[in-house]
Amino acid sequence: AIHAAKEKEKLEGALSGSTPPYRIFTWDDIVSATSSFSEDLRIGMGAYGVVYKCTLHYTTVAVKVLHSNGN
Repeated sequence: AIHAAKEKEKLEGALSGSTPPYRIFTWDDIVSATSSFSEDLRIGMGAYGVVYKCTLHYTTVAVKVLHSNGN
């Protein structure tokens, strides 16, 4: 019940404009959401990196992992 109340408060804040329109995720958040960059969640690969589909903060997103400068 406490978790639901906090989520409701966050949503109400987002709708009222009192919270920023973005959220910063940690590397651990991204690794967890992509199941450690599971091939099952891979949706594409381009010239700059691999793209994974996952859910972050109740939103379906695409996460692109860029190639390092050495590649």
